[in-house]
Amino acid sequence: MEQSQSAAFLLSLALLYISITLTLGRPPVRRVLKVAWQAFFNESFRSEELFQRLHDQWVDLWKGWAAIFATLTECYAVLVLCLRLGGEESEKPPWQDLHIWFVLISLLALSCSCSPTARMDAMESRKFTIIVNVASVLTRADTPKQLLPTNTVASMMMSFIAAEPVFSVWVRVALIPVSVAIDWSQEAVGAGSKELALIVANELISSLFISCMLLQADFLMRKREAAAIDLEAQMKKSSDDAKEIQQILAAARRLLSVTCDCCEQLSNNWDLLNPTRRAMELPRRLQFRELRLMI
Repeated sequence: MEQSQSAAFLLSLALLYISITLTLGRPPVRRVLKVAWQAFFNESFRSEELFQRLHDQWVDLWKGWAAIFATLTECYAVLVLCLRLGGEESEKPPWQDLHIWFVLISLLALSCSCSPTARMDAMESRKFTIIVNVASVLTRADTPKQLLPTNTVASMMMSFIAAEPVFSVWVRVALIPVSVAIDWSQEAVGAGSKELALIVANELISSLFISCMLLQADFLMRKREAAAIDLEAQMKKSSDDAKEIQQILAAARRLLSVTCDCCEQLSNNWDLLNPTRRAMELPRRLQFRELRLMI
């Protein structure tokens, strides 16, 4: 009886939600995905100049953010040490705890990347993204359940400040089977297919949410930078057109000046009338040039 009442209540909530959604309306998801797909594969969004400009901006900001994250990770490391020393005795010794190793690897990676002499090109940024994501996934085997949300948020933020959010998405997708395997290994001995399906669904949905946020951030950055590149190209074209117009006007002025001089100085028989000083000097210049050629 109680189960049927629960099913009826949940069905009523679902029908209420569907009716409200149909009344309000929403853009078709297929059209939104088509627009986003076309934008991502647009030539202006995938140009080498756009990628280089985004990477240069990321390099300018990265060392400052890396220093901030290094400080936050140090605070997290202090919390982990306090829990390790002051809490209940763990089943594993510290040198076998993957969580401690993950914190150490994160601190070393952040400290190296925010060093003044660090060189963070495209390949180095990808290496950093892979190291952080792999370490955050492997450490879930030994991370206390109370600290799992912190671990997930920290990994997500590392992906947000990466130079290539799309590359971070592909790394997270590639690590989904590893995450499922680690979560499944932590389940009780009697866990069955229901628990496995729940773990897989949870990992897929969380990865989908994080990927959507990363892709949205990458889309906004690319759109802003592509608009800036287009505006600069238009300004350069306008400047070139203005210079060309000035050259044409200058040539027209010179031609008009020559034409006006000829009209004023030539008679109907093409004889010079009231020649100017420049016109009088012209025959002498021609004679001088002929003499030079003869010599």
